[in-house]
Amino acid sequence: GQIDVAKTEIDIANYLGKDARALTFLHEMTHSMMHRMGEDVLYNDERFVSTFSFMLFTVIKDNKKMLFGKKE
Repeated sequence: GQIDVAKTEIDIANYLGKDARALTFLHEMTHSMMHRMGEDVLYNDERFVSTFSFMLFTVIKDNKKMLFGKKE
């Protein structure tokens, strides 16, 4: 995936599966959030972005019922 913070657009490859697309979206959103917060060091820190977005993905995936009222 890629994010264009100037255009506020995220591009994600169509060939990725559902979970990979969701994780990629969260990864790119983490970049965007760090940029909007003025956290340029974290914005460019792929280790942080990958770890944070994976943790967020896991929490969301494991708590779908509580968050969205859906079965897990």
